[in-house]
Amino acid sequence: MIRNKAIFLADNHYHVYNHAIASENFFKHPDNYNYFIEKFHDYLRPYVHLEGYCLLPNHFHLLIRVKPFHIDPLEVNRITLKAFSDFHNCYTKSINVRYKRKGRLFQSPLLRIYLPNQVDVEKVAKYIYENPVEHGFCKAPDEWLHSRMKSELLAA
Repeated sequence: MIRNKAIFLADNHYHVYNHAIASENFFKHPDNYNYFIEKFHDYLRPYVHLEGYCLLPNHFHLLIRVKPFHIDPLEVNRITLKAFSDFHNCYTKSINVRYKRKGRLFQSPLLRIYLPNQVDVEKVAKYIYENPVEHGFCKAPDEWLHSRMKSELLAA
């Protein structure tokens, strides 16, 4: 698996994640979770399929598959990175306005791991699905309201 600076390639899976800066939270109110997913779809639906996610107060995990484009691979990477950048900027600006804060919200630039095969995709799906339990937010993954995973990825 290639970590953190993986190039987005058409028709491939990635684990995308990030942490809020310092001791901040990405999600300060229940409405923020839905807004995050809504904005994700607004900015990224043309480029990626969201196959699963887990949104925790101070970090998030996304399992995505880049759509099968028939263009130059470097262009696929460029447009996907730009869409993620625009999405992050939009979400940060909305949180800054709503909570009268300034500055960055994301700890790092976009972090991503390339998942080269189905075994890796299924491992990451399980990791993302179980993340709220791992961090003590619930006793069973199905209890966490801000998480979704395609069931076929968890069947393994």
